[in-house]
Amino acid sequence: MFCTRSISSESCIVATLAHQLLRKKHVSQEAVYSILHDAGLTSEEHWADRHVDSWWDLLEALTMGMPGRKTIILIDGVDKLADRIRKAFLLDLNAFTKKLDDSNCYARLLLSTRRYPDIEAALSAWPTVEYGKERKGAMQSVQSDERH
Repeated sequence: MFCTRSISSESCIVATLAHQLLRKKHVSQEAVYSILHDAGLTSEEHWADRHVDSWWDLLEALTMGMPGRKTIILIDGVDKLADRIRKAFLLDLNAFTKKLDDSNCYARLLLSTRRYPDIEAALSAWPTVEYGKERKGAMQSVQSDERH
C-alpha cells in the first residue's frame, strides 16, 4: 500500500489493505463469508455507517481468520498522510499489531516512512532499521573485509 496526501480518510487506507488481502490470498467467496461470519461482520448494521472500526475488524478477520496462511503487509509513505489521518492511523495500527502479537497467526508488517517525530513516537515500541545507518555500517564492514 502506498500512502499519498490525496488519501482522505483512515477508512480508505484500511479498506485498501483489506481489498488487497482478499485479492492476493485467492480465497473463495464462501471462505471469506465464513471468516466474516465467524468474526460477526456479516450484519448490515455492522456496515451501515462504514465506520473505520468496521474496516479494522475486517482486516483483523482476514489476517487472523486463515490459519496456515502467511500475511505480509507493506505500507509505504505514512509520512505523506495528512497529520490528523496519520495520527489516527498509527494509533489504530498499534492496536491492530497488538492483536496480531497476541494471536497465533503468521503476519508481518513493514512500514517505510520518513523519520518524523510523531511517527517515531507512535512506533517507539517497534523494531526499526534506519536505512542510512544500516547501509553505512554494512559498507564499513565490507570495506574492512576487503582490506584483510
